Amino acid sequence: MAWHPLTRLLVLVAPIAIGASYLLQPDDSTTVSAVVRAGDAQAALPPETPATDPPVTPLAAPELSTLTETVERPLFSPTRRGPQPPPPMVEAAAPPPPPAAPPALKVQGVILAGDRTVALLRRDDTGEMLTAHPGDDVSGWHVERIEPGLVTLSGPDGTVELPLFPPP
Repeated sequence: MAWHPLTRLLVLVAPIAIGASYLLQPDDSTTVSAVVRAGDAQAALPPETPATDPPVTPLAAPELSTLTETVERPLFSPTRRGPQPPPPMVEAAAPPPPPAAPPALKVQGVILAGDRTVALLRRDDTGEMLTAHPGDDVSGWHVERIEPGLVTLSGPDGTVELPLFPPP
């Protein structure tokens, strides 16, 4: 089979031209892309990056501000979430003061003489005997009423009834 003389020339010159283009390639990539883009080979070239972006180093660590998704959805578990914020602190109302203990008194007797009434009371802690009339203050408690078998005292937390004979 005989080849056309121009085909022979093309087969001999093409490898030399390709080799020379690699050896004579300029260092500036913008010059090469401009020269190549002048032809019809535009679709084969990658898109140009803007000249203002700094070159990306493959070993450079990413900025921590760009890793928000890593904190929100940790690796290796799609159901895991980051730490939840603590619930808001709700100030509890101050507990009410404990009710005052009833007076440490026992009724020893009640004297009813016409319009006069007297209660005989004994302190539990000292054993001291006291006499009380309606309206008197005894151990921080006010004597409200004296009735047969019952003395009623009022204090800061309400009223207390002291019977002469406590229930069994």
